[in-house]
Amino acid sequence: MVSIGVTLILQNTCALELIANATVNNMNIKFFIIKDQNFESTFFGEEKNGQKTVIAALELADKGTIVLKNIDALSFENQGKLSQFLKERRAFSLGSQIPYKSNARIISSSKKDLNQLVSEGKLLEELYYLI
Repeated sequence: MVSIGVTLILQNTCALELIANATVNNMNIKFFIIKDQNFESTFFGEEKNGQKTVIAALELADKGTIVLKNIDALSFENQGKLSQFLKERRAFSLGSQIPYKSNARIISSSKKDLNQLVSEGKLLEELYYLI
């Protein structure tokens, strides 16, 4: 049997708040509940005075998969940072000038029509094509 890591990053609060870690069919699943105001810190990590204060979900999911639910709920700033990561496969923790690499795969979802969101200027076109 092969062990596969999956990280779910959800933008809204739901029953999954009660689940910290789960193992299903030999799959290690980590759940993160992230509000948009905490997205950058949780997703990209945070550093203060040269010390990591928040380990990035991208680092935790390196060589694994992140499922990003409700991608349309991201602010433009976070859409841009996600686009940059998808292009370069590297990111910066908040407060750091030194990038780190991650080979995390990103799977995104939305209940909304992404084409329409791009047309309305609510989703970056670049991000739309990268996902």
